[in-house]
Amino acid sequence: MILMQRLVSSSSAAIAVTLERRLRVLENTVVEDSLPLSLADDWAEQDSQEQLDRLIKLSQNLLDNEKADVTRLLAMAQQCMKTQQDARAEALLEWIYKLQQEEKDPELKVFVH
Repeated sequence: MILMQRLVSSSSAAIAVTLERRLRVLENTVVEDSLPLSLADDWAEQDSQEQLDRLIKLSQNLLDNEKADVTRLLAMAQQCMKTQQDARAEALLEWIYKLQQEEKDPELKVFVH
């Protein structure tokens, strides 16, 4: 979440790229390969197949929930990219226009690194 908070101050495009990467990871995750080691009160009373089934179901639910959240956030980021201007690009353009006016040269070239 800290990464996402930092990206929010960066740009919608940066958030979208990060969310797309996370969604690809989630879509390629096999639940059986990433089971959590959580224990319940009745855990010891269950046989190993029941325990495994329970863990798989819990993990699949968590994975499905995260996929849904990431998909929703990605859609929001993509919508922002379509409807909003990039604040950094706007600030850069304003600075260039101001510089052109100060130099009284509308053809002034600027190198941005």
